[in-house]
Amino acid sequence: MQWDNDIAALSLSDMEKDGLQIYRNYAVSFTCARERQFSAGIDYTELDLTNLREVMSLIVTEDIRLVPVIACAFADECLQEMYKTFLPKDGPSGKSRMFDRFGPIGDLFARIHFADAFDMVHTDILKALDKLREHRNTISHAWNPAEFADFFEKPLPYMDEMEAALLHRLRRQGDDTELSAEASLRIRTVWLLARLFYETKYYCLAKIAQLKPFNALYGDRHPKALTHISELAQLFTQLVFHKC
Repeated sequence: MQWDNDIAALSLSDMEKDGLQIYRNYAVSFTCARERQFSAGIDYTELDLTNLREVMSLIVTEDIRLVPVIACAFADECLQEMYKTFLPKDGPSGKSRMFDRFGPIGDLFARIHFADAFDMVHTDILKALDKLREHRNTISHAWNPAEFADFFEKPLPYMDEMEAALLHRLRRQGDDTELSAEASLRIRTVWLLARLFYETKYYCLAKIAQLKPFNALYGDRHPKALTHISELAQLFTQLVFHKC
């Protein structure tokens, strides 16, 4: 029997290594089958992208100072819907009380950190969203435009790899456009909202199914919903490049 490298390196008899390898092969096969079943269940239900398409259009076309405000409002709605779907209904004070002004998840800041603490969305998305929330607050509370100019310098630093991958792909296609700071913020926000929209719907479902969320949502057997959402984000990314 062919062993995996880590199993082959163990100080065990050949029979014990065979047993470990057989167990691993079956475990991997069962997990793959469960991931396919999980994706099929998601793709069986209709995915409404109307609101996501509308907010992406606004992110691309509206005044840049409105981008963090619009994006945070949409993100807040996504997080609220996630909590309403997945939080237990029979808590001591009821689910609705958690969203009150003085409730534990009564504002966007609390919703972001609650989702991170209880692993309901990937941390990198929540860190980028929290940075966007800081930009929104700066814009909302500053009367002098010079005070919020700095948010262009390094918008959403947790999405550097995503932007680098997009630029690499476009340059391979012969497009050598250099992104302005404003265009960078728009593109990063589009993809941030795309991933947030996707994960607030399906990340917790993957955990309930006892699957690793990253593998289930982004691996080889990912739902078709990921393709549809990514295609939409790619469309608005191209619109930003055309504006450049």
